[in-house]
Amino acid sequence: MCGIVGYISNSGTLLNNNLEESFALMDHRGPDSSGTWSSECNRVNFGHVRLAIVELSELGHQPMIVNGNAITFNGEVYNYVELREELIASGAVFKSSSDTEVILQGYNIFGTQFFEKLNGAYAFAIFDSQKDEIIFCRDRAGEKPLFYSPNESGFYFSSELRGLMNLSSLPKKLEHKALYNYFVHGYVDGENSWFEGVASLKPGHFMTVKLGSELSYETQCYWKVPNLTNPSDDLDYLKNKLSSLISSSISLQLRCDVPASILLSGGVDSSMLTAFASQHTKRVKTFTVKFPGHPKFDESKSARLIADHYSTDHTEIEGVDISTDLFMKIAKNLDTPINDSSLLPTFLVNEAVSHHCKVALGGDGGDELFGGYKHYHRMQKMLQIKNRSLGLLKLPARVVRKNLSLNSKYRNWLKALESDLSNQMVNIRSFYDERHLQLLIPSLSDSYFDADVWGSFESEKAQSVLELASKSDFNHYLRDSILVKSDRCSMLNSIEARAPLLDYRIIDFAFSEVPDNYKINNGMKKFILKEVSKDILPSTFDFDRKLGFNLPLGDMIRTGAWKDMFGDILNSDSSLIDKKFSMSLFDKHLSGEVHTDRLFGLVLFLVWAEENQVQNV
Repeated sequence: MCGIVGYISNSGTLLNNNLEESFALMDHRGPDSSGTWSSECNRVNFGHVRLAIVELSELGHQPMIVNGNAITFNGEVYNYVELREELIASGAVFKSSSDTEVILQGYNIFGTQFFEKLNGAYAFAIFDSQKDEIIFCRDRAGEKPLFYSPNESGFYFSSELRGLMNLSSLPKKLEHKALYNYFVHGYVDGENSWFEGVASLKPGHFMTVKLGSELSYETQCYWKVPNLTNPSDDLDYLKNKLSSLISSSISLQLRCDVPASILLSGGVDSSMLTAFASQHTKRVKTFTVKFPGHPKFDESKSARLIADHYSTDHTEIEGVDISTDLFMKIAKNLDTPINDSSLLPTFLVNEAVSHHCKVALGGDGGDELFGGYKHYHRMQKMLQIKNRSLGLLKLPARVVRKNLSLNSKYRNWLKALESDLSNQMVNIRSFYDERHLQLLIPSLSDSYFDADVWGSFESEKAQSVLELASKSDFNHYLRDSILVKSDRCSMLNSIEARAPLLDYRIIDFAFSEVPDNYKINNGMKKFILKEVSKDILPSTFDFDRKLGFNLPLGDMIRTGAWKDMFGDILNSDSSLIDKKFSMSLFDKHLSGEVHTDRLFGLVLFLVWAEENQVQNV
């Protein structure tokens, strides 16, 4: 993985100093080398910082030029070997063995249709000198970020918000909708970003910017999540196909010219990946985090079982190393905050990996693709209740909910009962309802609390609750929270994160062929994945245990250094939030109520906002 940055200047003015500063802000994404390229008259300018994974020589240096066209590319194309052979057969002559050149040569021959052939995690910009236009493209799942900002002086883009804001010199004015989405959902959703005037290219899309006296741009979709069009009731067929796809994906993603590893949490997904990886490489390196004294959060025993069974080169990292200093380091260096406390152990394990490897494979995507979340089954039950009540529960649910405390575990579910099916996902995962969010951030407009905003997750085409919920999670929660966490925690440690389960062939298979009853079967989540895993994991493996990289943060912030840090930050003067309400929330948590996630997200935001000197809404 790498970092890309660049701009189209309306005046032809060079911004070399700004470009170098943007490099420095993103040097963690590419510590191995950096480079720039400018077109004639200096109108188009590309920058790149490189983390060398494939083609380690200077031949892989970027920005790269082939036949007058230029590319700056962040990510990996895993099937580049096969595509390279196809392109050679079509007449391409290669100077390197890099996947970067494969993209550019492929575009030169096939145009944007070549993007449909790419299997990987990527975001790139190509300057087409013949058409005088720039094409931006982002991978299907959204593993790699790409921000852009069109304004009067030109068009700016970057892998990270910090690089873009520095290059464009835009004011860091908070976007109201982003603030709302963060405190309700825990992340900024969709094409939005934290700042006014900055957008994010949607996954599975490419955007063409046409140069001229005035810039114009158009976005097109080259891939979208498929519908359940070819469901199969043949379990053996589904198992065999999924097993083959996972094995193929891991084989492709283990391709690199540097050592690779696996983040082994002890759950089904990462354990299964370790098993398959052991079929393709000898003594794979595995890493996990353990929490001695906190058995509820410690999966190191399960991870060690897998490591021993497959004779991996295993490393256990002590969770006690998760300190307030680590929190502050992460909060100050994130370009976009997300409310997920597993940022801490995820960062820690990537930091440990960085001393041994440049590449780490993880199990992201398994829950969204194969029915791994508890709320999927609960939503199915909720629909049955709503159907039987003929909607009569809607009004009493609203009345009861408005009298519940923020700490009540029933609050979100009652809100969901009030909603139509397409909006239930918003309400089930929300951290604040409208009443409490208005108390926290009084400056937010009342318009953010109407039905349209609560329904900001667009309706997905689906035949069932499970299909709708999993599509919604894939298109929002996975993209805007899970994958942001994975990318930032890995890149801040100069690690390339890879997700074998997000191979687009597996995504297509999961959504188009696997029916609901093979995702959740008699209450068993991820049924089809577990059926595949049973054929490859040891018989003593506990298929019901699943925590991921979690930590006992609720208890941690009630005592010692964590309590002092949270109290000091929440009690500091801020024009962004209401101090009285936030301190009340903190005091209630200290008294036994559970507000762990709300407090984590709030403190993370306040540190990030101060570090980045954001302007008030």
